[in-house]
Amino acid sequence: MRYISFLVYLLLLSCSNTSSYDYFIMHPNELQKAYSACQINETSRCVVVKQAAHDVSEVIYEQTRDPEQFGKKIMILQAELEMMKKNNAADRKTYEEQLKKLQLMYAVLGAQGPE
Repeated sequence: MRYISFLVYLLLLSCSNTSSYDYFIMHPNELQKAYSACQINETSRCVVVKQAAHDVSEVIYEQTRDPEQFGKKIMILQAELEMMKKNNAADRKTYEEQLKKLQLMYAVLGAQGPE
C-alpha cells in the first residue's frame, strides 16, 4: 500500500510527460539515460528519476530471484483486474493503481528480453 501511495504522489509531482514517473518505468532505456545524467548533474527531476530507478530495480530483483513466482503474480494481478469493479471513483483509482503495477511488471519483462 505504501508503494501505491508513493506512486500516486510521484504522479502528481510530474510536470511533463517525458519526465514523469510513469514514462520512466515504461521506457527503461530513457530511465537509464536520465539516471546516468542525475549522477553527473543533480536536477529537480532527479527525484522522480531516482525513485523510478529504485522501483524498477526492486521489480527486476523480484523477477530474477523467482521468475516462476513473478509470472504467477502477473497472472493473479491480470485476473484481479478483470474482475475489479469500477463503479465509483475509489474503485477506479484502485483499478488504475493496480494497472500501473501490472504495467511496471510488463516493462521489466520486456526490458529483460526473451530467455
